[in-house]
Amino acid sequence: MIPVMSRITLLPSPEITGRPDLVNVEKSERIASVIAGVAVVGYGIVRRSGITPLLLLLGGMLIHRATTGRCPAYQRLGRGRVRTNEGSGISDGEGFRIEKAIIIDRAPAQVFNYWRDLENLPRFMPHLRSVKVLSNGISHWAVDGPVGPVEWDAEIINEHPGSLLAWQTLPGAEVRSAGTVRFESVDGGHRTKVSVVMQFQPPIGSLGAVVARIFGESPGQRLGEDLVRFKLLLETESDSLASVPG
Repeated sequence: MIPVMSRITLLPSPEITGRPDLVNVEKSERIASVIAGVAVVGYGIVRRSGITPLLLLLGGMLIHRATTGRCPAYQRLGRGRVRTNEGSGISDGEGFRIEKAIIIDRAPAQVFNYWRDLENLPRFMPHLRSVKVLSNGISHWAVDGPVGPVEWDAEIINEHPGSLLAWQTLPGAEVRSAGTVRFESVDGGHRTKVSVVMQFQPPIGSLGAVVARIFGESPGQRLGEDLVRFKLLLETESDSLASVPG
């Protein structure tokens, strides 16, 4: 088995404001909650198994969350009101933070350059429908989410050729995310440690991760599997690196 170092953290927000009766779920999340709630209830009814009551309960919670605009989990995490200035990426440490790392038997420059060509990413991230570079540093992403396709635009905000790449979503994205990939030299430059740190807020907030796990789509597990595919791709497919300088 290929080792993948990992850590997943639920990040609380340091801002504690508002009252429990105030709306703290944004409009886009409320719409997504309705869709997810109906999907979960329907799945539970069709499945008719031991977890059906749990699915019905979860679906009801999502629908209630959408209709009231209030999320008890957000309140416990200190999100007492809807933010009026979302900005880009994720502010105040909200959402989930995933850290994964893997060792690849290729030189850092080769590994970096392959990843930097963002349109290569769907080759080892099968949940990505496509990544299209729109302009210098700006790209359009399309993925298959747990409740349907999701698309957004992202920008590269920091780049050190051969060693680091950082990005964040642009304002208005359905999935607010930010991340960094580091490429560290190992064994005198013959191998590369690829370390990925991602922070994201799912479309339906903290409960989104619960729904995703029920459908077998854990973001942390996905990223780990993606890195294993990336390693195998670079180490076994010589043609993929034919035009990539080392």
